[in-house]
Amino acid sequence: MSLTTTAEVICASCTEYVSQVDDLCPQCGGPIGLRGEYLLLDVLGQGAQGTTYLAERLDDGQRVAIKEMLVRRANSLKALELFEREARVLESLDHPGLPHFYEDFLEEAGRSSAFFLVQEWIDGSPLDELYDGRPIRVEELLEIMAELCDTLAYLQSYSPPVVHRDIKPENIMRRRSDGSLVLIDFGSVRAAIADGDGGGSTVAGTFGYMAPEQFMGQASPASDIYGVAATGVALLADRDPQELMNQHRQIELDSLNLPDNYAEFLQRMLAIDPEDRPSATDAGATLRRLITEGPRNGEIQNTDLPSSSTGLDLPSPPRSLPDGFFKEFAPQSHFFVLFGAIFLSVGTGVPMVLTVVFAQQGLISALFTTLPLMGIFGTIGLVSFLGGLRSRRRAAQVWRLGHITTGKVYRTSQANYSVNRRSPRVYHYRYEVDGRPIEATFHSWNYLLAERGTPVNVIYDPQAPSKSLMVTERADL
Repeated sequence: MSLTTTAEVICASCTEYVSQVDDLCPQCGGPIGLRGEYLLLDVLGQGAQGTTYLAERLDDGQRVAIKEMLVRRANSLKALELFEREARVLESLDHPGLPHFYEDFLEEAGRSSAFFLVQEWIDGSPLDELYDGRPIRVEELLEIMAELCDTLAYLQSYSPPVVHRDIKPENIMRRRSDGSLVLIDFGSVRAAIADGDGGGSTVAGTFGYMAPEQFMGQASPASDIYGVAATGVALLADRDPQELMNQHRQIELDSLNLPDNYAEFLQRMLAIDPEDRPSATDAGATLRRLITEGPRNGEIQNTDLPSSSTGLDLPSPPRSLPDGFFKEFAPQSHFFVLFGAIFLSVGTGVPMVLTVVFAQQGLISALFTTLPLMGIFGTIGLVSFLGGLRSRRRAAQVWRLGHITTGKVYRTSQANYSVNRRSPRVYHYRYEVDGRPIEATFHSWNYLLAERGTPVNVIYDPQAPSKSLMVTERADL
């Protein structure tokens, strides 16, 4: 098939730019067109293992994006296998927020063997160019994030879920024709496909937009939620998100001056623990609700929480402590009191014994070597013991004088301490006081007390609402 253009194009055989109407390259003598079907017009991007081209399909003039992986540049056979598997996944995707897949093939002619993946070329601009130096309205940003969450919800509906792992402004295109958003560049999805569980053991992504778990190779659908939120931060601040990170690698939103209800939900999408982030479906729905509600300060609404009706039959304050209160409602303080008592006894009792023994044997120098170590034990024990007592008093005060509301468990975990080889369960729960959402934890030996999503009753200190106890309908457990 003869070429129909006189513009400068890229020879598929030698990759040199040529201005020629013939089928053969005047420089290398090889075919100018790729497989006789595509004409390479320009380079869209280039990496260590290959290049992405803007191309024209010769039979109908359709413009496409062609991703190339050179076999000789692949760092392993696994990389070639993953490229093929990436093509198979992309072939199965069909969503307006994703580029359409056309075909993939192996071409051995020309300068080197290479795999090619042909996709829809998105005629538009990436968000990093559209909003470079241009302020963005918060509502416009929420709409962008909600649309991206719709695409993620589609990807996460697969089994296993498809995880993009590199969501950032430059990988999000806005179509010129209708203004819709398209998520591009699925190169980082390959390791996730390889594991077959939606995760991946390979670190991939862009620093600043990567969720914390991605640094350990543990990408999941929640990692893409983090990427959407980090993208929102970048567009709003017109800065790289890593510039807003504190020493704990958490993105801080204070400098953005967001309304409370917007900031609270954005911070939830950026939660360090992936289990604390909403699903793509929930995130999209909440973002649209926030757009409808408009900005609010000091009266954040959290639809995840149950109503304030508790149904808990407790007497009015002051209340008396039930039997076994500290064991059930303050097991952590119970542990620290016990731990501190042991260390305190070691730090005080042992030096007394050593003083008598060493003095009788004339080993005074050895005594001075031992005493500082015992002093350390005593100090640790004293601090632990007093801290445990303070925690017990605080729990007792909340029980005696606290107000009652409702909350919901959003995560459970295991405590990192144990008594008699048994560790308590840690329940992470949320509740509201005067419209302000609060998160807290509760340690309990009762493993059947609650699970994720369980509504629970909460007793909180009205003077310090963040101090609370999680209780069941049975006040005495």
